[in-house]
Amino acid sequence: MDRNSLSGYCASILCIAALYGGLMVVQFHYLDRFNAYALASAFFIPSSVRLFGVLLLGYRTGLGIVLGGLMFAFGINNLGQTPEQSLIVSVQAGLSCSASLLIFALVSNKVSGWRSPAIAFTEIDAYDVLFLSVIQSALNSGFNIFQSVR
Repeated sequence: MDRNSLSGYCASILCIAALYGGLMVVQFHYLDRFNAYALASAFFIPSSVRLFGVLLLGYRTGLGIVLGGLMFAFGINNLGQTPEQSLIVSVQAGLSCSASLLIFALVSNKVSGWRSPAIAFTEIDAYDVLFLSVIQSALNSGFNIFQSVR
C-alpha cells in the first residue's frame, strides 16, 4: 500500500487513533498513580504516539490523535468531562501535535518543506526529539491554559 494514497492516509490515521486510544486506556486504567488529575500527569505515555507519529507520518498524525482522543472520550472511557470539553481536549491535542511539526520545520534545518515535510532522519538526534517534545508540551499546555482562562 502506498503511504501517499488515500487508503494509506486513512490506514495511518486509523492506526494512530487506535494506538493513541489504547495507550490512553493503559494510562488511565493502569498508570493512574502518575496522574495528578485527569489531564495532568508526570508520566504520560500517549505523548509518545504524538511525538513519534509526527516524525514518521507528519501532519496526518494530528487527525489520528483527535480521532483517538474522541474514541477514548466517547467510547472507551469518559474522564468526567462534558462532550464539549472532550472535543476541545482532543482537538487541542491534535493541533499541538501538528503545529509542533510546523514550528520544528521553521526552526530546524533537518526538516524541509512545510506542506509535506521531509525529515532528514540520519540527522535527527536525541536533542531534536527532546526539542520536538518540548514544543508539543508547551503548545498543549498553552492551549489548556488558554481554554481554562476563557
